[in-house]
Amino acid sequence: MFNIGFTELLVLGVIGLLVLGPEQLPHVARKLAQIMNELKRAKDEIMSPVEDLKADAQRFIEKARETAAQKELDELLNRTLEPHAGDTVAPDLPPPTPSEPVQQELALDESAQLNSRTEKKSDEH
Repeated sequence: MFNIGFTELLVLGVIGLLVLGPEQLPHVARKLAQIMNELKRAKDEIMSPVEDLKADAQRFIEKARETAAQKELDELLNRTLEPHAGDTVAPDLPPPTPSEPVQQELALDESAQLNSRTEKKSDEH
């Protein structure tokens, strides 16, 4: 509790013996030990409810975090699964086809890629 080593305790004993004398030292040491035990007991009595409150607070915080996380997941799931207001769902319609200029551009890109491949092969031979 006080981090008193053997040498410090020995020095305190010698000082106590010199100050109090050999007759009173055992009585004072016994009384000091009783006081220390009472202080320790009082500290434990005070700390026990504090530790209980701390544990209750930790459980409450953990439960609040779990509840908040679950609520957030539920909201995300609802937003994902439910269509937005004004959205129309048409699963029977085919996907849109690109317009004619886009189709021409795609065809040019494909032919350019094909030309570059053939040029690489001819360069290798």
